[in-house]
Amino acid sequence: MPDYHPFIARAVSGLATNSPQARQVLYEQARNALVAQLRLRNPQISAPEMMRERVALEAAIRQVEEEASQATKESGRPRR
Repeated sequence: MPDYHPFIARAVSGLATNSPQARQVLYEQARNALVAQLRLRNPQISAPEMMRERVALEAAIRQVEEEASQATKESGRPRR
């Protein structure tokens, strides 16, 4: 199972405006892309395997959000 954190963190760092709303849009796009990619696998992956991948992505998203929150606390303002 890949580590999604570097991909999500890199995508967030490339946002024109690093706001909570922009990150949520990005996360939703990542979720949709992951599901689409997993459905195209041949041979198909099992439902439990798909769930593990989705859980791993959500863990990466939570970690990036925690990092964004910490950066906001340290700087006293939201990251942009």
